[in-house]
Amino acid sequence: MSKNWLILTITILILGTSFRVAHLGDKIFWVDEVATITRISGYTIAQITSEIQNQDIIYASDLWQYQQLSPDKTFVDTIKALIQSPEHAPLYFILARFWLQLFGDSIVALRSLSIIFGLLCLPSIYFFSQELFNNKIASRISLLFLTISPFYVAYSQEARPYSLWVFLILTTNTLFLKSLNSEQITSFSKQYKAIVPNFYWYVYLFTTIFNLYTSLFSWLILFTHGFYLILSSQKYKYALKKYLIVLTASFVAFIPWFWIILNHWQQLQDNTSWMDMPMEISAMVAVWVASILLIFGNLPLAPNLDIVVVVGILILLLFLLLIILGLYYLRRKSYAINYKIFGSVAAINVVILFILIKLTAKDLPWKAILDPIPLIGISTAFGLLFLVAYSLFFVCNQATDKIKYFVFSLFFIPTLTLIVSDLILQDQRSATPRYLIPAQLAIILMVTYLLSQKIEKNSTIIQLTLNGLLILGIVSCSLTWQDSPQFQKSRNYHNPAIENLINQSNNALVISESRQIMDLLSMSHNLNPEVVLKFLTTDQISFAKFAQFVEQDIFIFNPNLQLIKNLQKRNDITIKEIYKPHLKIPGEIYLSLWSIKLKLDLH
Repeated sequence: MSKNWLILTITILILGTSFRVAHLGDKIFWVDEVATITRISGYTIAQITSEIQNQDIIYASDLWQYQQLSPDKTFVDTIKALIQSPEHAPLYFILARFWLQLFGDSIVALRSLSIIFGLLCLPSIYFFSQELFNNKIASRISLLFLTISPFYVAYSQEARPYSLWVFLILTTNTLFLKSLNSEQITSFSKQYKAIVPNFYWYVYLFTTIFNLYTSLFSWLILFTHGFYLILSSQKYKYALKKYLIVLTASFVAFIPWFWIILNHWQQLQDNTSWMDMPMEISAMVAVWVASILLIFGNLPLAPNLDIVVVVGILILLLFLLLIILGLYYLRRKSYAINYKIFGSVAAINVVILFILIKLTAKDLPWKAILDPIPLIGISTAFGLLFLVAYSLFFVCNQATDKIKYFVFSLFFIPTLTLIVSDLILQDQRSATPRYLIPAQLAIILMVTYLLSQKIEKNSTIIQLTLNGLLILGIVSCSLTWQDSPQFQKSRNYHNPAIENLINQSNNALVISESRQIMDLLSMSHNLNPEVVLKFLTTDQISFAKFAQFVEQDIFIFNPNLQLIKNLQKRNDITIKEIYKPHLKIPGEIYLSLWSIKLKLDLH
């Protein structure tokens, strides 16, 4: 490794590690992480809800007991709680239980396990890239991208299985390729020719089983390997039989959890009901595009811009740019980048982009459109989308069959499965960026291959592109140094604003439906301990006698539409929404806060 590469790699590794450990206990502890700690502690949501509903009032600090290990809740209780949530494979949660027993049950201790797996991903992608590309420059570039990616930095800090899943995806892919390549070993003596290939297949089998017990979506990774073998059938005829043995053995090993899923199918459906909510196709496309951009950067856009409209125009102009360049390449019969042509067309497209945004958002003045934040953010997004599209084109035309088939399989099989499923069932699984991790890894490989091939020719533009992507990642991670990114924390991203409104009162009463228990468990860490909580059903809130709380500041947390209508009909109170976040896409799930004032002249 040259001196410059060594300095760059060490710098990025230090920054990436620092971003992963920064403010670990201060960032929003959102509902998915609450679900992690409650299950590890041996509680189910039904148990917590039942206990809380039987109490007249409780304090915010009382909710902490469900998020701590207790001598009354053993490892058996953890397993029982996990069985009640069969949609999540149990491996990570079991490991986390043992981890907390060793290091305590604080938020920092819980999240630190994810950091360990997140850091293990870094050497994993290096060895995976080396096995796929057999090119050290490509391996280093992929390592740099994953190290400084704002998406993977964020999920290395979250108390969820995703950093473990990424690590196992990369490891499983590496062992799969090693298993195929080891069949062609000729440098070993005869006595090792049979042993070495079988060793890799055995290890591949075990990591595949661990992968399946980490995420149910890992079946798509296993099918990706099968599809790759089909595409490469002429080269790997001998490997198909062994792959089928691995597939069968993996299914047999997964039967215990598969049996739990079948016996708790209704529970699984109830726990994943949010996935079944229909989403407009335009909003889903916006999330797909965001999932691509988040790999390299997470720059903010102006809050008054319609993200769906911006994404639509981005895609339209991207196709226009690709068509123009495609016609140019067909005429020249060359795939070499002509930077003058590309730069001119791209500049024209960026100008058209902002004109179209202004025309579609007539209420926005030009001053808002030309503000540096949306100007830089949208221009960067356009450049990233073109880079990914061109990388896909380049791999298709320049890469070897091994690279091409594997990258395409990893990108298309998991992604198309989720998208087609959503379109048929009207679900929104593919509109969750963390479920698209296999496709994101494939995109990293595509861009890595493009840059590694061009940078070897000492292309100044390519070197600037690589440096620009790394700077973009550093800036994006710096913006979330202290705060959680919104793409990760979903509706709980707005917790701090709601908590501040409640904490401003010295005598706050928060009334909530029991269905919101997870969100209030999330908020309990930052609410004043003396904040009073009261959990009721929708009907109980509708007919509650609020006069008994006359000395308290009454808040209604995230009421549903019917409850709001019922309360607005009453003559003894006035109800007012005091917090509602700005929604970026249609159908976005959010939390709101309402206040209730008594009409004292009626009492």
